[in-house]
Amino acid sequence: MNADQALNYYQENTIIDTIQSRSRYLSTAMHYALRLGGKRTRPVLAILTQRFFDEKVDNILPLCNAIELFHNFTLVHDDIMDESEMRRNSKTVYKQFSTPVAILTGDALLIKAYQHLEIYNSNVYYELSKILNVTAFQLCDGQQFDIEFENENNITVDAYLEMIRMKTAVLLGATMQMTGVINNQSTQINKKLYEIGVDLGMCFQLNDDYLDTFGGEEFDKIIGNDIVKNKKTYLWLKALELSNEGQRNILISNMNNQNATEKIEIVKSMYIKLGVNENSKILSISYYMRAIEKLESLDINEQAKKNFMNFIEALNHRKK
Repeated sequence: MNADQALNYYQENTIIDTIQSRSRYLSTAMHYALRLGGKRTRPVLAILTQRFFDEKVDNILPLCNAIELFHNFTLVHDDIMDESEMRRNSKTVYKQFSTPVAILTGDALLIKAYQHLEIYNSNVYYELSKILNVTAFQLCDGQQFDIEFENENNITVDAYLEMIRMKTAVLLGATMQMTGVINNQSTQINKKLYEIGVDLGMCFQLNDDYLDTFGGEEFDKIIGNDIVKNKKTYLWLKALELSNEGQRNILISNMNNQNATEKIEIVKSMYIKLGVNENSKILSISYYMRAIEKLESLDINEQAKKNFMNFIEALNHRKK
């Protein structure tokens, strides 16, 4: 089963779009949040990891649903905190409904995520819940650091990398680790699965940051949005680290530039001059190669390993 087949399987068999509450309005909001779509990367990751150990994938579907519900819970709440008005070319949940409804929607999605794990036996459910609880708390830490970074001027590159590890990468690691738990794999293998997922998460987030500034017209975000919003991304922090006093003054003074087009061009030009665009790609690739090295060391089904590698390579080299 390749990535496209895994995605088709998930879309045909998932029941998350049918979840209901006694409040029709809350049900509508939950369905709206889930219909905003996305690449369903995490369920596909779980299915392809499942194929390492078993050709049958039905047993992993509840985990796929749980992870996708959990992920959407974080997106709904993040959009409120970030005051984001659009997600995937549609209004965010709090803009479409209201902030109180969006908060309840996120809470409901989180509760439903745990309910989907209840199908597994008590021992497995206990282990899955422990992993998800640790991951959830790390995501909270990561989100809080992201918020704090907005008003801090002395953020280091290392601090940023730790923030995106907690905010983004750990959920991919947990997805792979939980798949190993469901398949009764050893602690050592599950640890390696987790590390592979985290490395991939770091790679993908760095790639997202890069594409936000250097993506083509086909990229499904507003190009330069991070620059306009003065987001302290790896590109920005690395540029400050490498710049001389004059260059640093240009970057910092440009933060108050109200001309978005000019602002983006000045920062992009400085990024290229300092070489941080290339630094970003090199760092992203290094995380990717670490994941590949760990994957190669696993004694698993070779075709499943190949399909997994094709999937992550496609994600790593995506244009949008």
